[in-house]
Order: sequence, then structure tokens, then C-alpha cells
Amino acid sequence: MVDFDYVLDAVGRVSAVSKTSAASGFFSRYSNGTQGLDIYYLYDSRSQVTAETTYLGGSTATVLTGRTEAYAYDQAGNRSTTTHNGSTATYNPSLLNQYDQRTVSGYYNVAGGEPKGTCREGLLPKGDFSEAACDV
Repeated sequence: MVDFDYVLDAVGRVSAVSKTSAASGFFSRYSNGTQGLDIYYLYDSRSQVTAETTYLGGSTATVLTGRTEAYAYDQAGNRSTTTHNGSTATYNPSLLNQYDQRTVSGYYNVAGGEPKGTCREGLLPKGDFSEAACDV
């Protein structure tokens, strides 16, 4: 069983989540025994998440590989970029504030692999990203 402990900031937003387990070895794949994981969130003045970082539990000294995110937004509140471990994706909203294209500089795996190539994706009518010209 995993326990989740939430910390709220002064305006009620989740600023941290601690995931722990008394089960022996539950988090052993992260090489920290049963210490768990701690996730911290930062927000802008509009309460939009601007950063998310996951640390090995019990310490903010060790960032979990592949778990650093940053987000930026335009004046209308549309996400303009997402950065994952240094690899940035840009979003292009239409005049109706709907995303019509996303450009991904490289790709990455969940373990934080090296980015490679560039991929431009268009949106299907129902809003799903389609696979498009990818130079990888």
C-alpha cells in the first residue's frame, strides 16, 4: 500500500505530494528503499502549474531522473511550451484558443533519455494529436 500526503499552499493549491510505503522494497526501483517519492509544484499568479519536480523521498537533494517539468503560458492562458529535462515542445493555438500544432524538439523516454530529432504534430478534429512529419 502507498500513502499519499498532500501539502497545500496559502491559497489551497497542492504544493507537494509525498508518496511513501511501508512495504519493503516498494520504491526499490528508484534505489531509495522505502523512502518514497516527493513531488513539488510551482504556480504562476493565475494558479497555472509552472514547474513540477520529483525527488527521491526524504530529500530535495536528489532529483529523480526524467522527472523535471516546466510549463509556460501565453497571455490568454494557453500553454505555450512544455520542457521535460531540457527538451522543449511548443504549442501553437488558433484564434479560437484551440491548439492546432505542437512542435517537439526530439523525444524522450520516461527514464530521461536523450532528445533526438524534431516532430511537428497537427491536431485531429476531435482534439487528439496526430502523428505527422517526424525527423528522428
